[in-house]
Amino acid sequence: MRAVVAGFVGALTGREQSASTHRVGTRPALQLWGILNMSVFHASRSRSAVVLAAAAVAVGVAAVPAYAASATLRPADLNTSETRSTGHVEFLRNGLHVWTEGSSNTGPNGTGGTWNTDKAAGYFALSGGIPTSASMAWVGSESEPGKQLVFDADGITGNGNDYNILVGESVYGSVWWLTNSSSATAKTADPSGANNGGSGSEWFGTLAEWQAALPQARALAGGFSLGSGVKGDGVIERMQYGTTVYEFTNLPVTEDGQDGATGATGATGATGPVGPTGAAGATAPAKVVDAEGFVSFVKVTRGVKVTVRTDPGAAGEVVGKKVRWIVKVDNKKTADLTQGLGDKDVVAARFATGSGKHLVTIKKNGVVVRTIKVRA
Repeated sequence: MRAVVAGFVGALTGREQSASTHRVGTRPALQLWGILNMSVFHASRSRSAVVLAAAAVAVGVAAVPAYAASATLRPADLNTSETRSTGHVEFLRNGLHVWTEGSSNTGPNGTGGTWNTDKAAGYFALSGGIPTSASMAWVGSESEPGKQLVFDADGITGNGNDYNILVGESVYGSVWWLTNSSSATAKTADPSGANNGGSGSEWFGTLAEWQAALPQARALAGGFSLGSGVKGDGVIERMQYGTTVYEFTNLPVTEDGQDGATGATGATGATGPVGPTGAAGATAPAKVVDAEGFVSFVKVTRGVKVTVRTDPGAAGEVVGKKVRWIVKVDNKKTADLTQGLGDKDVVAARFATGSGKHLVTIKKNGVVVRTIKVRA
């Protein structure tokens, strides 16, 4: 299946597949998606789960709906070859950091010309037919990635309609539009009929309508694209296609509780001769250092993204006193973190339009080190 995704991405070369939404819908007074660790050294996955649960109780965030299946995606599962030089995709402990550096940067396109380089995109393998629903949990800038669905129009490989792309943008609600580079077969199945305006392209419909129009279609890949030509910054917490939720992590399989099967025991090798016993070397004592914490933030539309981190220390140093961070939003505790050496966490909050002034307070080891005022 990875070969299928690679083949699709290869077919995109030189084509512009921009999909970024413009405005989100109505949100609760505060939407908090919790703690998303960017570099894991001493922290555990369970810590984020606890904070997310606490945040949901404190501010009324809706619970994640239950689906029939879930899948965890790691760096090897995501094809980011369509990401350009000023776009970035970074796996976190619990999410995917996606951002572009601007909206008008340009650079060589590899074929002698130039193109906009502000694009961040990624694709992962899907199977089955066109799903009837899909979604993406995003926290960050108002400009957010568009969802993408790559499919073979009739399930038959090599007949000219293998790679087609549907784009879902929040500005169009549940409507998904077909890209211009898609095949004539897919365009002929257009659920919108003679209605050709106002939905991204002249070929559009809900996923259920596309599924009904192309019953033999085969899904190849899901994914996202921020840009090109769009400046944005945020975290994709998860994506959903049909009955499967896809989550992202930089944790190896063994740390995520999904160990593979034990391999067969190899044959016993011959016993070698006993060598002379060497003198025991002196053990160098480890240097114990206290973690040193730093905080920074960036304001986004109707919200703020706070980053707390600790210095990684030098080689051979071990942590003594750790740093404890407490983040409060409007005087309600939304994050309680303990960091050792080299940890980095992000807390992001987004507020509803017209909800007024909000105050975010950050404490380090019990002392307020930063207060941030946000007007929504």
